[in-house]
Amino acid sequence: MRKLTMCLLAMAAQSYAAIAYVNSVRCASATSCATTWSVTAGNVLVVGRWGLGEGTISDNRSNTYTQIQSGGMDAYATSRIHATILASGGSAVTVTSTVTETNIVLAEFSGVTLTVDTHGDGAGNQPLCPTSAPLSITTSVPALILSIWSDFAQNPQSCVSTSGTLVATGQCGGSGTGQLRYQIAGVGTYTQQFTFNPGYNAGNTVCGMYALKGMTSTAKVNRRVITQ
Repeated sequence: MRKLTMCLLAMAAQSYAAIAYVNSVRCASATSCATTWSVTAGNVLVVGRWGLGEGTISDNRSNTYTQIQSGGMDAYATSRIHATILASGGSAVTVTSTVTETNIVLAEFSGVTLTVDTHGDGAGNQPLCPTSAPLSITTSVPALILSIWSDFAQNPQSCVSTSGTLVATGQCGGSGTGQLRYQIAGVGTYTQQFTFNPGYNAGNTVCGMYALKGMTSTAKVNRRVITQ
């Protein structure tokens, strides 16, 4: 007679939390910028800034900021991305720079880490950034893709991207202009290219794409084993 044995094994399987955009705000010609909403502990606060100086940033919660991106073609076309995991929530956060920034953008996201999965950078002085071919990155895990550009141009111009959603309002045209865009992505290849019009006034431009890894979570998976 055969003996039938059945058992149930509990195994841990890695999954990823859902990534979501929460809110954003832009402050122009400022040394500080505050969220207009109450932030949530454990979420990531992204700081995009454009300006002429190399100042450092801090906030009123003593959070520590990691620099994700720094790009510059000349003294005017500069941009930086910083980010922190918020230690506490329940009220607004004020971010302060040691220099006056042309623009500061604050954006909160949930379900994401500060670990860069992959990135790409480009530059140009033509109507396109990058000039020759779009930026292209391939993510290995679910990620938050941040695309940024900075530009110096004397007169207002139109600024168009091929992918992503604009964070806050950004600025198009004038000294120290720039925009930050985001895209919630799965595993795959993603591209980005920025177009400026009129092209003869596009000025010097830098741009980049940075993918922050999604936050992992562990779930139990029950597995049934049968022997005879």
